Formats: sequence, C-alpha cells, structure tokens
Amino acid sequence: METEQKTLLHHFELQMDVAKALFLELAKKIKSKKVIPLESRLFACGLYLNLLAKIHFEEKRLVSKIFSPFEDLLKNLKKAHHIKIIEEAFISNVASVNGKYLEYSRFILSDKKRVYAKLFDLIISTPLSVWEEFFLQVAKRSQSLTPLQVNTASHQIINDELEGVDHAAKQHLDATRIKEIYEGLQAIIEVEKIRVSMNLNPVFTPNILQEMDQLTKDLYYWYKSHLLLQHLSHFLRDKEEIAEPYLKLLKGIRKNQKAFTLKIKKDWESLIERMGN
Repeated sequence: METEQKTLLHHFELQMDVAKALFLELAKKIKSKKVIPLESRLFACGLYLNLLAKIHFEEKRLVSKIFSPFEDLLKNLKKAHHIKIIEEAFISNVASVNGKYLEYSRFILSDKKRVYAKLFDLIISTPLSVWEEFFLQVAKRSQSLTPLQVNTASHQIINDELEGVDHAAKQHLDATRIKEIYEGLQAIIEVEKIRVSMNLNPVFTPNILQEMDQLTKDLYYWYKSHLLLQHLSHFLRDKEEIAEPYLKLLKGIRKNQKAFTLKIKKDWESLIERMGN
C-alpha cells in the first residue's frame, strides 16, 4: 500500500519538479520554448488535484483552492502561448514575412513584448514558497489513497470528459467547442498516465489513445489558425481600407478552417464509434 501511495505521489512530484524548474528558468528570461511546457505541466498538476477532489469530495472546494496561487500564472502562460502560436501560424500562412505584411508583423511583435513583459513581472513577483506549500498540501491529501479510489475517481473524470467532448463535437464546431474537445482529450490522456503510474489498466487501448493524441494535434492546428484569424481581424477592424494581400490572407485562412472543421468532425465520429466497439 505504501509503495502504491508513493508511486501516485511520485507521478505528481515529477510534474511539479519539472514545472518548478521551468518557472525558475523563466524568472531569468522569458522564452517561448519554456512557456508552453510550463503551461502543460501546470495543466497536469491541476488535473491531479481534480482527481484528489473526486476522492476527497467532502472537501472538494478546499482541494480546488490549493491550485489558486497558480491560476494567474496559468492564465498568463496561456496568453503567452497564444501570441507565440499566432506568430507561428502567420509565418506558415504567408510563407515569408515580407513588406506586404510588415505592419501586421510589427503588431504581433508589439503584442508579444507586452504579454511576455506581464508574464515576467508576474513570475518574479511570485514567492518560491508557493511551490513548497503546494507540494505539502497535495502530499497530505495523497496519503492513504487506495488503487480502488484512484480507479473510481479516474473513471469518473474520463467519463465526464468523454461526455463533454462528445456533446461539443455534435454541435456546430466553433472556437469554444474546439477548445472543449481539445482540453477534454488532453485530460483523458493525462488521466490515463496517472492510472498507469498506479499500475492500473488503461481505460482505452493503445491504438485509441494514439488516435486521441493525433486528434489533439489536429485540434491544436485548427486552434492556431483560429487565433491567427481572430488576431488579424482585430488588427484590421479599424482600417478604412483593407489591402489586397490581407484580404487574400483572410480568405485563405477561412477556407482552410472550413475544410479542417469537417475533417475534425468526421475523425471524431469515427473514433467514438470505435470506442464503443
């Protein structure tokens, strides 16, 4: 029993240790390649707390509050992530950032500097003690957990996320629902990792999990394109006249979005059908 508890806590500790190391590196200098992994690790830590809240349901609110010192950090990491992938999507859509899009390129850079500066200020103002307190609170509530409790709670999370994903996929696929599907699948994949850390059998077969992972990559690509469309539209909204290159860029992004939306819907329908077999 003690070994099983240590194994579960070890899974969380690994996530938190990597997150803290990335946090300390970002306290020296903000780098995109550190921002996105830190966001991912904090997402995993938050999901672990969700699991604990399912088990310690009598103090669900208290367990959820343990993550509160990191909520602003996670929110600003997402903003930094967004502006980075807007930049990436822009470059991939225009092939080369030449004079035709110089004004918008500068607009992206200005936004990026502002978002990164705010994130940096938040990081350096966050006391390191929050990490130690976070671990102590989680370790306290990870004691005396049984494989049965983890099995039941993880099944609940997976079923809830799967229901939410399927509901969103059956609606008109807009940015909100795409995000729900993406985050739902991410949560399912992460919970499966927690189950494996406890030597519990995965809910889904390796093939299904691989397809889920591929679908999250497709959804991420869609979301990158959507954020670019949203950001570019914001840039152009006060222009008296929109230059032809920008009109072509908008048209191309919208066309690709429409085709990709149909593909995502079809892929999900195929995947959910195989899950039931």
